[in-house]
Amino acid sequence: MSLSEVPHEFDGSDHLEFFGRITASISHELNNVMSIIDQSSGLLEDHLAVIENGSPVRTELLERVHEKINRQTLRGVEIIRRLNKFAHSVDDTVTTFDLADITENFVSICQRFAELKRTQLEFVPVHQRIEITSSPFLLQQMLFTIVQHALEITHKNALIQVEILQTESDPKIQFTIPTTNSDTSTDERMKEAIKLSKILHCSMETDISPGEKEIVCFTISNLT
Repeated sequence: MSLSEVPHEFDGSDHLEFFGRITASISHELNNVMSIIDQSSGLLEDHLAVIENGSPVRTELLERVHEKINRQTLRGVEIIRRLNKFAHSVDDTVTTFDLADITENFVSICQRFAELKRTQLEFVPVHQRIEITSSPFLLQQMLFTIVQHALEITHKNALIQVEILQTESDPKIQFTIPTTNSDTSTDERMKEAIKLSKILHCSMETDISPGEKEIVCFTISNLT
């Protein structure tokens, strides 16, 4: 089944805007990695030039630069792995996948958005596979609307938690958001999330304690 075959109110521009925002954010991360590696390479060249002029080898400096390059290389590999998984989520509109794996990967992708708001975004680890048949791409788009909503209503240094709750029937994805301002009834992000939840046959519940926290919980049903 292709994306165009899923009946819903969203046109192609909605999906392209979402895909574009995510890939642009990831490309900024990769650019930062490459910049740090480039700067470290320049330090190595400068130090080699000093050594050629007869100065002693400063092994501790070389070790620090090597460690920084290695750390950034591993970071770049992880960023590309996350991007690859996200990109492949459009391969099949409806498929069976690991809900925990997709959610954890997407929360990692969204870390940069949280950092720009000086906020923390945390996925509570799940140590088992949770299979669901749905649209991984639309699911991530729905989650992104809540991430955006959360970053708009919370405060600096807040900890936004995302966790998967196991139930006897369908699993749930729950956001716990410390709030300073919350008006769910008029929030455009929440309206978009509700539309996407209906497309995915999910139910969405909110529990708001003004000035304290907001809980947004999706029950993820199989889409067949």
